Amino acid sequence: MSITDDDLEQKFVRFAEPKQILFLSADLVGSTALKQKKRKQRKRNVHHPDTQEWATTLQFFFTSLGHCFDKKWSERKAHLLSLKDATLVEKRLGTKPILWKTIGDELVYRKYVANRHQAKECIDIWINAIQELYKRFEKDLKNPEISIKSTAWVGEFPIQNKVLVGVQ
Repeated sequence: MSITDDDLEQKFVRFAEPKQILFLSADLVGSTALKQKKRKQRKRNVHHPDTQEWATTLQFFFTSLGHCFDKKWSERKAHLLSLKDATLVEKRLGTKPILWKTIGDELVYRKYVANRHQAKECIDIWINAIQELYKRFEKDLKNPEISIKSTAWVGEFPIQNKVLVGVQ
């Protein structure tokens, strides 16, 4: 199967269409200090009952965030479906965000947004998932040194021509 010039042109046109992408980030606060504390204890031959605490915390975070987010997304989708308006799910949610990349102990999700409703709904769901995850941290890990910080931002690709006005 060979790629024709028309195929390449269609792919380029789709690629060049403006897209707004919502990024959602969750990062562990205090995990590096926790890892370093364990490392220092091992160097001084201090016995600590849980030398795997950092790895356990990271694994808990990585798996639990996805579960919390999926659960909250499904709950919101079910609620919108219960309203008996088939267009609501697409208009208000669109496609579910995907895990885009991990950066150390930070997870970054990405979602193409078609309108402001999708961005708002997704951020609301994200906040609810982070709040649930934080409760799980308090209940299951019981480690006051660890917390979660989260951010959301929208990027436009490719960037449309913009005029920036500054104060002189």
